[in-house]
Amino acid sequence: MKKISLALAIAGLGAAALMCACTDSGTSAKKPTKAQECANGLTTECLIGTWNVNGFANRTTGEMNPTIDYSANPGKLTFDENGKYEFSVPAGVTNPSVTACNPVYGTYSVDAGSLTLKGTVRNECLAKNTYVGTPKLEVGDATVKLTLDTLYFMFNVTDESANRVGFGETFSISAQ
Repeated sequence: MKKISLALAIAGLGAAALMCACTDSGTSAKKPTKAQECANGLTTECLIGTWNVNGFANRTTGEMNPTIDYSANPGKLTFDENGKYEFSVPAGVTNPSVTACNPVYGTYSVDAGSLTLKGTVRNECLAKNTYVGTPKLEVGDATVKLTLDTLYFMFNVTDESANRVGFGETFSISAQ
């Protein structure tokens, strides 16, 4: 009788352990979507990933400048979890003062919705080595859009003062 009780106790413990293992794997949290990470404003988690470099957007209306719109063939801006970025010029950019510095590497940080970018490698083509500002962040169903309030990476794409004053660089990433 003792052997049967011991066997049942061991079998019961084994079954309980198996049920716990199954339960634990079923409750693992899903990774949040980019829309969820960006829903409460600009954070480091929101930035991490590879963003499309779309071109220049009017800072007031948000409309893309039709002559500087690379949405069909965008460049890339990648932010990693270690506070570093890599910017690659869109294929449509032909100005040697921009393409000669491709890609540009640097560091970034986010503090209370303010973004700081500092160029560290091939930064001689940037308008300024450091950008500090509060970009506009728009979370949609399909994409998240980020627009800098000035031209930082692609200042030298145009020499038209209207483009340099009234437009900011715009980037997008899948909301999923």
